[in-house]
Amino acid sequence: MALRDRYDWVVLGDHPAALLSGCLAAQQGYSVLYLSLAPSQQVFISRSGQVVDPETNFILGMGRRKGAYGLLGEALARMGGLADAESLLRTGDDVAPQVHTPESRFTLSFDESTLLHEIQREWGKPTAEKAAWTAALSTAEPVVSRWWKEFPFRLTQNPKQGMLKGASDGGRLQASIRDALITAGAARTQGAKSQGRQWLQSGARASGLASRTGRLDAQDVCAGARFAFLGSEDADPALVDLIHTLCLGRTAAAFKGGITAYRRHLLALAVRLGAYVMEDSPCRRIFVENERVMGVQMSHGGKMIGVSGAALGCSLDHAREFLSFSGKHREDMLKQAPKPSGWRFTLALTVNREAIPPGMGPRVVWQERGAPALEIEIADPVDYLSMGATGRLIFARTVLPFDQASLEPSRLRLVAARVFRQVTELLPFSEHHVTQLYPDFRDGSVEAFVEGYGFVGPQMIPDQMRCIDGPGLGCESGVEGLHVVSQESFPFLGSFGGVVAAFEAVSRFALRSGGPAERPFERLWDFMK
Repeated sequence: MALRDRYDWVVLGDHPAALLSGCLAAQQGYSVLYLSLAPSQQVFISRSGQVVDPETNFILGMGRRKGAYGLLGEALARMGGLADAESLLRTGDDVAPQVHTPESRFTLSFDESTLLHEIQREWGKPTAEKAAWTAALSTAEPVVSRWWKEFPFRLTQNPKQGMLKGASDGGRLQASIRDALITAGAARTQGAKSQGRQWLQSGARASGLASRTGRLDAQDVCAGARFAFLGSEDADPALVDLIHTLCLGRTAAAFKGGITAYRRHLLALAVRLGAYVMEDSPCRRIFVENERVMGVQMSHGGKMIGVSGAALGCSLDHAREFLSFSGKHREDMLKQAPKPSGWRFTLALTVNREAIPPGMGPRVVWQERGAPALEIEIADPVDYLSMGATGRLIFARTVLPFDQASLEPSRLRLVAARVFRQVTELLPFSEHHVTQLYPDFRDGSVEAFVEGYGFVGPQMIPDQMRCIDGPGLGCESGVEGLHVVSQESFPFLGSFGGVVAAFEAVSRFALRSGGPAERPFERLWDFMK
């Protein structure tokens, strides 16, 4: 396939949601080009031979729940990109995370009866009834499922009302979801099950749940659950947001080989749908004329390639460096990117199989009041194509401040030692089963830290390692036709936030590109019916 002079849609960067947007556009017959843009830190093999995965392998919206896929899984299935991936997916309780606190340890099972048994075992039946965790889930889950199933159709053009508001920005989207759940809680009938309404009230927080139940660690459990599903920290989350997260998390899946393998799968799907993937020539410049994106230039090509729309699969601040303006424009037209709340440090280990105790799930979150959360992910080396390995991979991740001091090798050595100590406390005697460790803090060398974390400043930390909090930017960058489709779009939705941005970005592009006079988006979502 020859490179064209013009494309309808260009994907800039490798965030999975941006790659998905290219698939959605290509599936509808638009011409699509993929270009790399930002420095990337995906799965890599250290000099010592240790597999290192800096990204959490937890994909919201891809799994199947009660016979139906989540929004992401349904879209991939309709595009023909899920059947060949089902053998690579883990779903259901196979990916349900475990939350450990100093007082409680239980699995956030996707089966309500099992989850209730877990809570009763740890907290006792009277406290479990006061917590009303499963009662709230039974009220909220139908609302959440229906809300997201209908989401693509809310992006359809109504000729009398204009474009219906689907998401637009993170604050509006978050408020819409909250309102739907609070309304459902208020409408619940009286009776034993009405206890769940305490989760669906405006202003209710995890600290209040701890007070009502008399379990002070209930707040830590809620914070750990939020971190397990979203990957961001909040010591006292709002219960209505948390219950939405728990419902959404039930459509989660894990990809064998991690998010890096998922990216490869999306790129392969895009090629099958007719997209052009440029592997050896990254984007050099993004041209904006009269406040609208007009084209891109590759590093190995002198001429501009015209584009009608673009998805930014990287930090908006990073993309800013590549923008070239001409004609009428405002200096402040580009939105301000959210400042990262931290970045993920990963300690990677290879251990003997005996190091993993019976009952240990694939993901564990250790949450202790006043301390950063610790995520432990356990994987089979075969999933990462390490065919000769016979043990288990452990990726232990924690969040560090997004500042220069956190990058100092001496600081990282202390962090690595602390993380290793916590891993051995959660997995007793595992220190005797370690066959490889990266970065190895025990020999006093700084080489391993420079190899994986030798960034000259926090601004050089790759997007995949950054933590973003808050409602987010939405999908609009401030430049017409240039869409934010990354973790900066709707971070309060975790990995699902980028998926939402991909849907809305392609919808807005379809509207601006023209279509049937009545409903120009309808053809875009025919495959979702």
